[in-house]
Amino acid sequence: MGINYDKWDNLEEYSSSDEDDRESVAAALRFKTLATDETKPKGLLITVPWDTYCEAVRWALDRHGVTYIEDNYPWGGHIWATFGFSQPMPKDQQVNVPIFRSGKGEIFRRSPVDIFTWLFAHSLSTTLRLYTPPDALDFQTMYDTLLAPAARHIFLHVVLNDHRLARKYLIETVHLKPWRAAYAVAWPIIRLVMKSWFGIGSHRALLNALNEVSQVFSKVEQVLEKQSASVPRGKEPYICGPKLTAADISFASHCIPILFPNPQKDSYATRLGMSVPSLSELPKSLAEKVKELRETRAGRHAIRMWRKERGDSLRTWRTRYGKENNPWWADEARLSSIIWGIITIAIGLMVALVKAYGFWFATLVLMGVTAVAACALTIMMKGTVWETRVKQMWFVCFSNHNISEPADKGSARTPNKTLREVKAWTPSREREQKKERAM
Repeated sequence: MGINYDKWDNLEEYSSSDEDDRESVAAALRFKTLATDETKPKGLLITVPWDTYCEAVRWALDRHGVTYIEDNYPWGGHIWATFGFSQPMPKDQQVNVPIFRSGKGEIFRRSPVDIFTWLFAHSLSTTLRLYTPPDALDFQTMYDTLLAPAARHIFLHVVLNDHRLARKYLIETVHLKPWRAAYAVAWPIIRLVMKSWFGIGSHRALLNALNEVSQVFSKVEQVLEKQSASVPRGKEPYICGPKLTAADISFASHCIPILFPNPQKDSYATRLGMSVPSLSELPKSLAEKVKELRETRAGRHAIRMWRKERGDSLRTWRTRYGKENNPWWADEARLSSIIWGIITIAIGLMVALVKAYGFWFATLVLMGVTAVAACALTIMMKGTVWETRVKQMWFVCFSNHNISEPADKGSARTPNKTLREVKAWTPSREREQKKERAM
């Protein structure tokens, strides 16, 4: 006989008023259930600064009183960290964020849902029940699948087409100096890779993303309208009833690159864990569309979640001043000078050899020098983390295997679908389809 978990959904709500003392609830959960006090190891969260999946996980961890250290990496560079949480080859290698390691050493890397489920399992005796009712998981899956890719496309379309915004919101948001310097120097190449990887550039693609956002917002408005009948008069409903769930956190997190809250104009934006441009920094046509979305019921719901439910962050950072985070080359100007110096020397050597011995001899000499340097570098890296990362990258790029999770390009965790493919999607229909497949 299986365990009946339905009883947890029927527990009497613990609430002395509508304004629960969330700090005391979170503290009780933190010290009693998760036991991550200052005498024990903190959790570790691996993120990309602008990723909305990472923001959803930060929000959930903060709400549950879990203290953690956040290591954020620039997109592309995050693979250095995620490889460290991969299983040994030839198993699939981890390339997605967020990844969370709890204070007890438990590692959650498959998807944000894994982290949410872990929090839910440790909070059944409190009001912080992310998946009560169970429909919350279905709605979260829909927002992660449909809304997140569209929101990311809108955000990247804005920042990748403006060098000033790219520096401000993609480069300068990286915490540690070595990663920020390397990213800034390699930015011209990385920018081209990102635009190709995420399909940024076409105005039609931007319109499609905005259209998908509008359709998801319409679905959210329908759900909120339905929930209004079950809450007391004068109270605003949540997506799955009278309480905050994973559905609200997921929806509001993915709305950040759509509604563009910025501390310059919006005081609640200071609590958010990611930075986006303000309305004044957007193209005029897009800014008008964002204002329209903010005025919808779904947009107002996301803003209400940020204002009312997004508490202060419990994260800490690795110190920027440690010796390991300040190598001699970790300066944008210095690193750029080193790279251009090497290129200049290589070009000068090639020109000198061509003049002295001819083109083909010069080419052979440079190939020989390159081979010797590669061999020396291989010997120097033997047994180090560099050797492991190079092997993992080679395996990911050239081996016939699947990446750790089925994912839409460059994002988190779920197959990329269009709204046309899920036009008839509802939480109840999702469960019916699962039952049919199980039979």
